Formats: sequence, structure tokens, C-alpha cells
Amino acid sequence: MHLFLLLLCTALHLSAFPIALETLQADFTQTITDEHNQSVVYEGKLKAVKPSIAHWSYTKPIRKEIYIHNERVVIVEPELEQAIVREITEDIDIFAILQNAKQRSSKHYEAEFNERGYHIYITPNTLSEIRYVDDFANTTRIVFSNVIHNAPLDPATLEAVIPKGFDQIR
Repeated sequence: MHLFLLLLCTALHLSAFPIALETLQADFTQTITDEHNQSVVYEGKLKAVKPSIAHWSYTKPIRKEIYIHNERVVIVEPELEQAIVREITEDIDIFAILQNAKQRSSKHYEAEFNERGYHIYITPNTLSEIRYVDDFANTTRIVFSNVIHNAPLDPATLEAVIPKGFDQIR
């Protein structure tokens, strides 16, 4: 599982950023490009609530649900009829990443966290994109659209749902 899922698993609070977020809802397109310039593109929806609760719902090219609740991640893979339940052991703090972001231009910020560099882009008052290179030299680009900040979210939509009969891998 790519670190991007965990990095963006929490709602965003951007004290160093020009945007203050308590909740975030958005469509996303995630492109992962390897060192040979081969790419895989994913699409889906994100719902996140401060401080560290999120639901990534992948719709293309395969269905996958990823639920993050504090230090626990549940990945539901319908095509495999399985759910992976794990504790997050690495310190991943999107708040620290964004709070430490330094403005490079009116739309571009950079941050360093856990020895990884992040490029964060905004359009007028909206988080629009995050880019970084992972531990496998893959470039990850997540572009957000239809972004809604600070709207109430039903907590039930952020709770992990493991269908009956699915294998659970712990």
C-alpha cells in the first residue's frame, strides 16, 4: 500500500497555509508514475475529518475502500473479498506536513516530513494538488476536484464496513 493513502488520511488543518480545514470532501485523481515513466491512474472520492479520520473510496480502475481512524487502517478489497486491518506504525502527520509548508509562490508550497519532500498546490483558497516521491522512486500526484471545505460530515460514512464473509487479514 502506498504511503500516500496514509499521508492524506487525515483531515487538513493548514495553519501555515492560507486555508483552515476542519473537514474535507473531494474527488481525486491519483497518478503514480514509476522510474520507467509507466503510470497507473486511480480515481475516487475522499472524505476526511480533523484530526485523523478519513475514507478514501476508489472507483477506478478497481473498487477499493480505505478507512483510516487515528492509528488504524482498514482496506476493503471487494474484488478479492478481503479486508486488511492494520495499525499504522509509522508516524504520519498530514497536519505537520502542511503546517511546516513554506510558500514558494502564490500557488505552490513545499514541505519536508520524515525525510520526504512534498509539493502542495492551491488554487484560490482550495487545496488542489499534492506531489511527492515515495520510497520506491515512484512519483505520486494527487489532484483534487469538486473540493468542499468544512461542510458537516456524517461520521457513519467514515466508519469501516467489512462485508460479511470477507477474509480479514490482520
